[in-house]
Amino acid sequence: MSVDNVQDNEDVIDLRKFFKVIMEKRKIFVAIIILCTFIATIVAFVMPKTYQSNTTIRIKTLTAAKGIELMKSAEVIEPVMDELNLSGISTAKFISSNLSIVNPRNTDLISVTAYGKTPEEAQAIVKAVLDNYAVAIDEYNEDQNASTLDYLNEYMAEAEKEMKEAENKLIAYQEQKGIPLAYAISSDIDNMPMDADFIRLSRDRKIALEKYIHLMKIYEEAKVGEKQDAVEISTVGEANTLDETPVKPNKKIIIAIGFVLGVMISLGYSLFAYCRKYGINILN
Repeated sequence: MSVDNVQDNEDVIDLRKFFKVIMEKRKIFVAIIILCTFIATIVAFVMPKTYQSNTTIRIKTLTAAKGIELMKSAEVIEPVMDELNLSGISTAKFISSNLSIVNPRNTDLISVTAYGKTPEEAQAIVKAVLDNYAVAIDEYNEDQNASTLDYLNEYMAEAEKEMKEAENKLIAYQEQKGIPLAYAISSDIDNMPMDADFIRLSRDRKIALEKYIHLMKIYEEAKVGEKQDAVEISTVGEANTLDETPVKPNKKIIIAIGFVLGVMISLGYSLFAYCRKYGINILN
């Protein structure tokens, strides 16, 4: 057997010898596990508690994506931060630390979850977010309606101009050709004199008039909608109730992590003791 093979055999861990070392060091082995578990237990009970409050809503006036974007905006979040006297952090950090705003897949719902140091704080955050959100939606709808009415006003002015130009051209042609006025203002194109230009001008007038009347109807409907628009926020399931059970820290998980960490450290210590006892170079 070569020297290299002998060295390889010496560097292979013998599980029976390793287990024997564990038994020899069992007091230290168990002590490390108990110590780590004890420290984890203390940490689990000392860590500050975090409570949550959740509400799921449906917004009928906006898409879920736009609703979430608006809910995370500064105009909604900053008043909440002011109520909590949080002046040293950004809105993005506040959202990441204290809020979860998501859209459940394939739904028009928005789930709002707030985290606080007390159940009352978590509940207050959700309530403040929804109150500010309702105001923001009102303002958003007003801005959208105002933009729509401004656009329709401009479009109607153009349509009215086109209608008058078409009508003037038709009347001028009627006077030039001596066509009776009744034909010029009639909308019955089929019974008009067989004059191609006159029929074309009459058709242009009719199209411009119908376009203008159609825009007038849209404008009136938009004005009525502006007066009737209201925030439609409906709560789905349970409302914003007070939950006195903390969600963090999870004591069982923290204690379990401490126990597993203790086992790993104990095994590492036992491996070190084994290598020292049997002259194995642990770096190799």
